[in-house]
Amino acid sequence: MIVSGDVATILLRDLKGFCKEVYKKGAIPEGKVLTERIVILPKGLKEGTYWSKGFVEVNFCIPYVNGMANTKRLTEVERLLKPIESVSLFDNTRYRYSVESVSQEDDKSLECWYVNARVLFEVLN
Repeated sequence: MIVSGDVATILLRDLKGFCKEVYKKGAIPEGKVLTERIVILPKGLKEGTYWSKGFVEVNFCIPYVNGMANTKRLTEVERLLKPIESVSLFDNTRYRYSVESVSQEDDKSLECWYVNARVLFEVLN
């Protein structure tokens, strides 16, 4: 059985190669973003007949450069995240995930832009 905490752990492991700093919900540093980081925010899984499904928000945060967006880096990251998908096992339970959509967003309070990847995560019942 895979729960939302496992989903965050799986994605944290799989995304480590994209950025040095990868954080799960509940362990995110406070304050403005000074270096690139990935933040993983899983939602609950809804039971289905064959698959339990849920969405995970994966935010790749990129700090402002001289108070402005680093549009070149944002576009690079967007292209990197779009094709991410996996089918594998965790605790002898089959799962799969893929990126459903990506977008660029601004967060003035954190002084960064981020690429948001909405990931569909499915667990075989």
